[in-house]
This record gives sequence, C-alpha cells and structure tokens, in this order.
Amino acid sequence: GRSFFKHVFKTDAAATTVLAMAGIFGNNVQLGVPIVQVSLGNEAIPAISLIIIFNVLLLWTVAIASVEFGRTGSVGNWRSAAAPMLRVFKNPIVLGILIGSAWSFTGIKLPDFLEKSVELVAMSTTPMCLMVVGMGLAQHSFRAALTKGSVITAVKLVLQPLLVWIIAKMLGLGTLETNAVVLMASLPVAINIYLMAQDFKAEEGAASNSIFVSTFLSALTVPLTLTLLGAAPQF
Repeated sequence: GRSFFKHVFKTDAAATTVLAMAGIFGNNVQLGVPIVQVSLGNEAIPAISLIIIFNVLLLWTVAIASVEFGRTGSVGNWRSAAAPMLRVFKNPIVLGILIGSAWSFTGIKLPDFLEKSVELVAMSTTPMCLMVVGMGLAQHSFRAALTKGSVITAVKLVLQPLLVWIIAKMLGLGTLETNAVVLMASLPVAINIYLMAQDFKAEEGAASNSIFVSTFLSALTVPLTLTLLGAAPQF
C-alpha cells in the first residue's frame, strides 16, 4: 500500500502512511464484535479479542514510526532512530492503551462514581467521532478524494481479507480462527484513520471519504465474505 500510493499519487511520508494505514485499519470494535457474535458465535470472541488488544497499539506505533522515519530519511545514529519511537509513546492514544493495560493488571477497581464517569465519556466517543468524520466530509470535496477513497476501499474490503485468508491457511489456523480473522480483515476503514490524518495533518479528505465509501460498500462485501466462509449470519 505504501509503495503504491507513494508512486501513483506522489504523496509525502505522512500522506503515504495515512493512505496505506487506511487499507488495513478496520472498524474492529463497533462493527467487528457484534458481527462476529451474530455470525460466528461467542466462541470466536477470544480470537478477535487478541486482535483488538494489539491492533490499535501496533498500528499507531507503526504509523508514527513510518511518518517520522519517512521525514528524516535514513537513520544515521541511535539518537535519530530513538527519537521517532519516543514520540510513539507520547501519543495520547498509545499512552492511553499502555496506562489502561497496566492498570488492568493491578486488579484495582475504580470508585463507582469515577467508573461511571469514564463509561459515559467512553460511550460518547464513537458518536462524537462520527460527527467529526461527517464534518470532515463537509470540509473536503467528496469527488476530489473519491479516487483515493475508492482505491483504499478496494484494498481494505478485497485485498486485505484475501491476504489474511492466505496467511491463515499457511499458518494452519483452525476453521473458527480463520473465519474470525478473515471477517475482521473484511471490515470497513476505522474512524481512527481520520484521527490519524488529523494528527499528521495529511489526507483528511481521503480518510473521511474512505470511511464513508468502505462502510457503505461493506454492507454488501461483509455478507459476501461470510457466505464464502460458510458462516452466513443467522438474523
């Protein structure tokens, strides 16, 4: 994805990273969990939980490192190599994941009033992100970003599930695990991509466009993927 977007659209390091990440960063929580529960059952939840736990942390880390190394070019010394990775752990999203994971290992529960407050904030995050994406679409020309958005959608909804299925077969995963990972790979572009585009100040229009187009088309491609996997949902 990085190579394609860099050479075809002549994008810089930040834009190339955003476009390439859009092709693999899926809506695993809001869409993935309920779709997996309906189609594959609760038995598949442990498999997708591993994906969800590491997905955001790994992809944000790779994205920030990709942008930083892309801007600075070749690494001449350890200090220049360490600087981008240090910025990774200063990112609020990555920092939140690390702190939350560390807190969960303590086994300490938050006071009820504080836990309720955190839950209310968490519940408002998705609707607020959707509103921001909608405003992003309004700020950028839909037609101008349609080409990039369409290419991203093809990569996300077609190429990634195919590659994941091939890798799953090569690894010898069981049927349930294979169905789970391929289904997660077939999900549309995540809202995190728009947040990433804003953070890097690059390709906000293409990011919001790809979220809209891929989510719209996933209403057709996700059921098709389930059918091909022999795991059609029981509505």
